[in-house]
Amino acid sequence: MIAQPEVLSSGDGSGPSQASNIHGGSNTEELVTMLNNLQTTIVNKIAMTNVQEYPDRIKLLELAIPLGFQPSRQLIHNLCLIFAKTIDQNTVILFDDPANKVLLDLTLLMVQLWISEYIEHDNFILSSVVELVEVLICS
Repeated sequence: MIAQPEVLSSGDGSGPSQASNIHGGSNTEELVTMLNNLQTTIVNKIAMTNVQEYPDRIKLLELAIPLGFQPSRQLIHNLCLIFAKTIDQNTVILFDDPANKVLLDLTLLMVQLWISEYIEHDNFILSSVVELVEVLICS
């Protein structure tokens, strides 16, 4: 089964519009909502998998860490699960590689945001931050 993008009509019934030939429409608000829903759904599914068995942890972190700046507790909870499965005493050495310095910097900024915005009212994020910081100290 292959998904085919919708062909949007020009409105006069004469055929495809020249300016808008994208899937889902051209309403920015609708597209942003769709992107948000897709991110949340995919992160939920990844959190429920055996993510620790995924061989390219750097790629996973490159995609997951920026999502930690989203103001969604559900998304952050699932990212906490992903990080707990992905970053441990054995894999934290990935951050020691100079090529991964940006990932470490982004992780620290993300943790700082979570501390300032969420841990006071969310014990799950608090315990996840504590565990993540304990592991990162080893790097």
